[in-house]
Amino acid sequence: MNDEEINRLVQMIASKLTSRKDQHLTVNHQEQFELVAAPSKSLFLNYDHVSVKNIQVSLIKDLYEFRTTNPWVEWLLTGLSYQVSIELDINQAVMPFIPWKMLTRWPVTFKHGGNKIYGCESLHLKREDIWDIPDQSILIKTNQQKLTSEAQELAVKKDLQLIERVDQSCIWGE
Repeated sequence: MNDEEINRLVQMIASKLTSRKDQHLTVNHQEQFELVAAPSKSLFLNYDHVSVKNIQVSLIKDLYEFRTTNPWVEWLLTGLSYQVSIELDINQAVMPFIPWKMLTRWPVTFKHGGNKIYGCESLHLKREDIWDIPDQSILIKTNQQKLTSEAQELAVKKDLQLIERVDQSCIWGE
């Protein structure tokens, strides 16, 4: 390739990345209690943000265990490798089944009812631990974690929904 071809290729790539920036796609994992086929991986070329709604607990478990035999897991992992922002929109009943490490360390975002779900790893949650959490978000904590009085005041001021779990492992037995 000569310099002109390389420059043209670089411009095409930059143009594609610019056009995909801020493009949002929403897909359903299931519809009317039936699983939907995983979408095409080529969608990641056009969208930099993907929301998956109506998620079954089995998808979270398979994703956590990297079960790439599940087409949805393969699709989501491909999206992460393309640096797509992945958002998993779950219902209240699924919330206790989010593995703690996924909640606190994974590059996916969990949401419920339009509100992001957060978890902190500190045993004693201080004001600075929840300072960056947006207003009206959901903060999941374990019963071993304690909020300082300043953190509690800030949580009330930010209208955070606090949900307490019995432990970090929930059903996963870690």
